[in-house]
Amino acid sequence: MKYYFLIRLFCQEWNEALWEKMGEILVKMHSLSIDFVPNKTSNRIEFEEDIFLIYNTILDHEKDKDIIRVYNQLINWISTLPKPKNAYGMVHGDLNWGNYYIHNKTKLILFDSCCYGWFIYDIVIVV
Repeated sequence: MKYYFLIRLFCQEWNEALWEKMGEILVKMHSLSIDFVPNKTSNRIEFEEDIFLIYNTILDHEKDKDIIRVYNQLINWISTLPKPKNAYGMVHGDLNWGNYYIHNKTKLILFDSCCYGWFIYDIVIVV
């Protein structure tokens, strides 16, 4: 019964208005990211170093070797893409239902996984 309640609440909260609000927040964050200059102690990682892209801990190197080969080819290709200022910068990196909280009708998002990447990465993670 507890899980049914959580699923029902989740479905009620994730509606068109929430998707639009998330989009607004991403647009604002990415717009600010274009001119963002980190301080000297900033140690945010690049897209290629994102923990979600590291397969070493979850894939079997023998059984999944074809997946790993194709994955490495894809990451190598992605790494060659241009990084223009209007498309690449600080991204949230993990915007999902677990990192989006509603408190007193105010939407807040956590930034513990933010990194440098293409802005489209945030959209891909949400979808």
